[in-house]
Amino acid sequence: MSPAEVATTATGGRQMNPTTAAFRPSKGLTTFVVLLLGANAFLALVATGSGWMDIEMLSKYQTPDQMIESGEWIGAGIRAVLVAIPSFIVWLLTVICFCIWAVRSSKNARSLGAQGMEVSPGWAAGWFFVPIANLFMPFKAVSEIWKASDPEAGADPTAWKNAAAAPVALWWTLWIVSGIIGGISFQFGFGGTNSIEALKMSTYVQMFGSVVSMLCAFAAVSVVRGIQFRQEQKAAMLSVTPARNTARVGESVGSNSFLRQTPAA
Repeated sequence: MSPAEVATTATGGRQMNPTTAAFRPSKGLTTFVVLLLGANAFLALVATGSGWMDIEMLSKYQTPDQMIESGEWIGAGIRAVLVAIPSFIVWLLTVICFCIWAVRSSKNARSLGAQGMEVSPGWAAGWFFVPIANLFMPFKAVSEIWKASDPEAGADPTAWKNAAAAPVALWWTLWIVSGIIGGISFQFGFGGTNSIEALKMSTYVQMFGSVVSMLCAFAAVSVVRGIQFRQEQKAAMLSVTPARNTARVGESVGSNSFLRQTPAA
């Protein structure tokens, strides 16, 4: 019996595409990503509070020299480092886990029958690291995942293309705005101006950026949980067996399992 015939027999007569990964529920991974996004939002809130403390400090002085003499400038620098280090660590973990989630979700969308997706699972994560393309291709990738996970598309492999992806658009808009504000803040920091007003303006920009980052994290939570929920709904609607159960089915038909695709001797 050929691998294709085995696959058809093991799935009750339904033909499986041997190149498509089996559906793997992402509830645990999604929960972890959501927790990391929540930590990012919390740290953004802390950064906003730290910025407000800097504004109050700056309001008491007329020149930066006075701040250095009082020692408050050094204290502000230490506080900034204590906020920046955990923020960077959590951000890095979030990037790694979000990329893993994007790959998993893209594979799941395909395992649920979606056809015509243009961004591969690997590039759903990879486009985040390609200059210029990372301004629009990650949005395209996640939008495809969101649409392809639409339970209302049912078993139609191309009906997902007509779905909307408003939550993804909101998340990506906030992401781009956050990046623009970050660039402006960077220019302020290295602009060579050390007047009190310039330092205040730089701090206000950083605070605004922190608020946008916090909103972006909340929007990302909506996208991540939304895709997980949509995929679970679609899997239930199509009676798709999760990967861990599919493995047992494959093992039960002998050594020529359709999961391993081992040629018959």
